[in-house]
Amino acid sequence: MSDKLPEVPAHLDEATAKVWEELVEAHHDPARIIGADFDAYCAQVALQRDCRARIAEEGAIVSDERDRPAPHPAIDLELAAQREIRAWGDRFRPKIARAAASERRPR
Repeated sequence: MSDKLPEVPAHLDEATAKVWEELVEAHHDPARIIGADFDAYCAQVALQRDCRARIAEEGAIVSDERDRPAPHPAIDLELAAQREIRAWGDRFRPKIARAAASERRPR
């Protein structure tokens, strides 16, 4: 098997491409996970990271259109991305991470 990693798909935005590369490099068998579903998963991880960064920078409470305090709109987006990540995560997790996660589960 070649040690050369596959090319990042050209249609991915910069943030999603970065996640794609990170996960492909970490996976024990990247050819098994690459495809449209993996691209969508990477987009959700990138979205979650962006939302977290915006909330950290701007605060969890922001002003709405009437200058009243309101929860940051990125909170709902982050929660939705987290649900997607949890739903797809086991499918794309490397063996090492999968084993470590199973060791943490209460029996």
